[in-house]
Amino acid sequence: MWYVHNFDTIVPVLMMEQTDRDVETIQLGRSNTVESLRDQLQNGLASGNDDVGFPILRTDENDSDGLRMVGYIGANELEHALSIVADTPEEQVSFGPASMHLSMASSVSSLLDGQDKDHYDFSIYMDQAPLTIQSNSPLEMVHQFFTKLGARYIVITDTEGLCTCFCSPPSAYLF
Repeated sequence: MWYVHNFDTIVPVLMMEQTDRDVETIQLGRSNTVESLRDQLQNGLASGNDDVGFPILRTDENDSDGLRMVGYIGANELEHALSIVADTPEEQVSFGPASMHLSMASSVSSLLDGQDKDHYDFSIYMDQAPLTIQSNSPLEMVHQFFTKLGARYIVITDTEGLCTCFCSPPSAYLF
């Protein structure tokens, strides 16, 4: 069974049984505190999505109803990041390229020190280039992403690049 997680629209997947359901997302326009992300993670785990994760989305500048993919964070990575900052549940957490502050002038030793490390910047745990495919692509290509590349998830976008849904394979395809 293929699992297609819809954000706002129904995407037909032909020739295969499908299950449409909402997937938890992290939206950058909302308040993302340690506590809210922990609750979101627990809800995801309680619903049986322990092997997946959370698409990280932002509102599109040109379309206030459209959502653009910023990245993806796996449930295990989010759990690890939250365990580091668990003592401060009210603190805001940031994601994405806007929160990255790595300077080209940084030396290797300064990177290893970790003294300037912002523990509330979860962008280091985020996949900033998730596999995406347009909704008008052949179904065979989606199948190949899972079988040949071993993908754990694929983001499906419309022709404008707006996120339409999230697709995860049957467990038989996971390695």
